[in-house]
Parts: sequence; C-alpha cells; structure tokens
Amino acid sequence: TCEGEVTTNNLPSNMPSFTITSYDASKASPEPYVFGAGLGGQPAFFIIDRETGEYLWYKQLEGPPYLNPDVVFANGSNDIIYNQFSEDRNNDIGALYRESIDGELLEEWDTDWAHHSFALLDTEETVAYMYADVRDVTEAEDKSLVGESAVGDAIWEVDLATGTTSEIFSAWNYLPVQKGDLWDVEFYPQGADWTHGNALLYDAVNPNSGAETYTFSFGGLDLILEIDRQTGEVLREFSGEGAFGTEEAYTVVSGLEFSFQHDTNWTEDGTLLMVSTNQIGDNPNDKETVAVEYEIDDSKKQLTEIWSYGSGEGLQAFALGQARRLENGNTLVSWGSGGIIREVTPDGEVVWQLSASAGNFFGQVEYIDDPYTGE
Repeated sequence: TCEGEVTTNNLPSNMPSFTITSYDASKASPEPYVFGAGLGGQPAFFIIDRETGEYLWYKQLEGPPYLNPDVVFANGSNDIIYNQFSEDRNNDIGALYRESIDGELLEEWDTDWAHHSFALLDTEETVAYMYADVRDVTEAEDKSLVGESAVGDAIWEVDLATGTTSEIFSAWNYLPVQKGDLWDVEFYPQGADWTHGNALLYDAVNPNSGAETYTFSFGGLDLILEIDRQTGEVLREFSGEGAFGTEEAYTVVSGLEFSFQHDTNWTEDGTLLMVSTNQIGDNPNDKETVAVEYEIDDSKKQLTEIWSYGSGEGLQAFALGQARRLENGNTLVSWGSGGIIREVTPDGEVVWQLSASAGNFFGQVEYIDDPYTGE
C-alpha cells in the first residue's frame, strides 16, 4: 500500500521475461525482491518478485547508442541514481541521473568520459566514476608501444551539489604500460584498450585495511588496486593470471588465478570476492566464468583461494557479472551477459535461480526488502 495514485499497464512486448527455476525459501536469503538493470534486447531497470519473476516496477530506457548498466537506490529513499555512456565509447555523453521511482527527473550531472560503473559515497554528497584517460605512450618496456594512443582508466569524483569534478587516481601515474590481452581489441576508438577498468567499489571503512578506499578492477590486466580515497595512494595491488602490474603486487599462490575479473568486492571477513573468466580449452572461446574468494596474507603478499563456485558448469559471461556475499552466508552470483543469476549456499547448492529471456542479460542487481524505501 502506498499513498497517491498508481497506474498499472500491460508490459511492452519487447520487455524481457524472467523465469524462476529454483526457489527454496527455507535456505534462500529472505529479501522478497530483486532490483537491478537488464540489458540486451530492451534495456530496462526493474523490480521483480523473487518467487514468481513477475514485475513490480520497471523503467524502459532508450536503446543504443546508450548503455546504462548501473543503478542504485539513493540512500534512504526510493529515488534511483543511474549512469549513462556511449555504447561504442566514441563520444562524451557520460552522465548520472537521479529520478523518482515514478519517473520524474530530479537531478543530472555530467561525468566526462565515464564508462561501466560508478560508486555512491555513504554521505551521498559525492559520486565516483571510471574515467577513460586517453594519452600517448611515452615510455614502456615494450618499445613497440611507444607512440601509440592508449586508454588507461582513472577515478574521478563529482560533487553532487556543485557538479565539480576532480581526479583521485590515474593508472598513468602508477602502472607501467603493458600490453594485456585486450590491447588490440577495438573497444575504444581513441586508442588501445590498456587497463579496461570494469568495476569500482567504495568502502567508507575497508573491512580489511580499515581505510576509506576504492577497489578498482582492471580486467584488461588481471589486476586489482586498493586505493586510499584521501591521498590517491595505492595501498595494495593484486595480480592474477596475466602477472601484470608492479613488483609490489600480491600474487595467487593457491587456487584459481583470476582473469578478466568483475565486481571485485570485500566480504565482512576481509576476504576478496569476485567473478573470474578463465580459459578452459584450446579454442579462444572456450572460457568459463566462476565466483572465487581469496584470503589475503599481507605479510607474504599472497592470495589463497578459499571458496569458489561454478567450475565445470561451462557458463560464461563475456561482459559484466557479480559475486556478492549475503547476510545469511549465501552468495549471489550473476553471469551478466549469460543471462543467469543464482543464489548458492557455501556448499554450492542452488537455492534460487533467475534466467532472462534469450538476447537479454543482467547489469548490476541486488536484493531488497522494500521498494518504497529502497532498503
């Protein structure tokens, strides 16, 4: 029940349908709704019933040339904040929008050359986003790269009261230029795809280091940086299968070496959780996406795999994907472009599964208790 008038409509025919193929209420997390972004055939934001897959609310978006993979509830309200950027990254239309849940545009902010994701700070006075920082390579161990234009990602913040932007960190000021697996992929028209930033997480108090941090994922280099928000200093650096980065990088000594990782985040126990897409066969397309969790040993600068899910499933996300620890100890795993989301127990039992109709896939998603408050 809510105050005011409510209009109900038949769903447009091009809206994706969702199918629930598993639901064990005795073992699943208790939140009744899923809130998130659906991409692909018809981009939309949605709230659906976890038991039936039926829509409670949706907002259709314009299709190409725009992408809108990230949406969050503004803190303590049911206003939504979402991003927009060019599908082919060839022009600067980066922006953030705040709308009421009934579609009224409340505020908008320019986010120069933004892409992929953003992070709303707890104070809700600032938003951080990934900035495509294009420069010419002037120095590299591989001399053939010198003189090429490349995209190395940065973190920019926008003050929501004034719209003022400021740079917190740039890969160009920290990392050596190295040719990763995506360098020659034509992802950016402005230059080579060097770092391929694909996830940005804000922690007011990092559960591992205790600092106010950004966790910045570079999928093109199999590299993750933990960055002090106040100073822009790299506190820790984690290197995966590609062995890129600096001499200060922590490395995986036991278990899966992560690759083309997405949604790098910290659990309450201070472990590092993500989805990783690794090669599993001789064919370049033989890849598998799994959720993987690591324990960190700061004294030895080492990562050890302590939990994973999805190995042997043969599921692949060529884009996006999530792995988030839930309050009941289960893990929400999304295969992004694979169009599948699962909630799994620590033992790997599937207690809930959501599938999107063919041609559609998932951006950022989360469970919520109450769509009227956004909690």
